[in-house]
Amino acid sequence: MAVAEGINGFVVPVDSEREMAERLCLIVSDPVARAQMGAASLTLAQRFTNARMVGETLAVYAAVLDPSGRKKVEPGK
Repeated sequence: MAVAEGINGFVVPVDSEREMAERLCLIVSDPVARAQMGAASLTLAQRFTNARMVGETLAVYAAVLDPSGRKKVEPGK
């Protein structure tokens, strides 16, 4: 999950301009909340590394190819 509601951002319905405007006003007017959300976003972003994404993708492939989990899938093999 890239956005945790109220932790590092907000999720608003696509067709809700009013709610989007309210959330933007909140962030613009509250420097403490803005700093906290920014820090939370930086922490969350550290989870999205190439190594982790490749590893998780390989795990999905391995689970599909061998549901028993007996074989190990490694990059380049």
